[in-house]
Amino acid sequence: MSRRARPREKRRAKQLANVAFQHADVATGDPRWDGAFDQVVNVHSLYAHPRPVEVLQLAWRALKPGGRGVFVNFTRRVPLAATFQAIRRRDGLGSAMRCLRWVLPNAIFEAIRRPIGPHYWPEAEFEARLRNAGFTVLDLRRTFFDDVSLLAWVRKDSDQKGG
Repeated sequence: MSRRARPREKRRAKQLANVAFQHADVATGDPRWDGAFDQVVNVHSLYAHPRPVEVLQLAWRALKPGGRGVFVNFTRRVPLAATFQAIRRRDGLGSAMRCLRWVLPNAIFEAIRRPIGPHYWPEAEFEARLRNAGFTVLDLRRTFFDDVSLLAWVRKDSDQKGG
């Protein structure tokens, strides 16, 4: 089952007639997405995007007033060997091996991607960029092992930035 078909199937199984799933790349700036969504989700792509501030602005534009967003961004690079060793010392070999499911693909991506950014934002900067894009920040917390990511829960209050 495809990534897009799975939520639709869950909606049918739970008989949720008022729920629809739409996949869109808001970074294109396509005006048909303006105010089209109740929810936007962006996980671990802002740091690698050439225009992350624009992505935040376009995500704000894509939300309906009252819509919510979830953004997750890295605070720093995750070095493969050092991370593996630190987790092995702290939590044991099993945990260190499990962390490779994420750390190894990320290290490969970092090694081969186009050299743009990276846009690692510490907590205060991430929150400021979300607010500058027009969002009300409802919650911001560190997540993932060693607090390498920030998860932000935001809301678009109106069609006017800042309110």
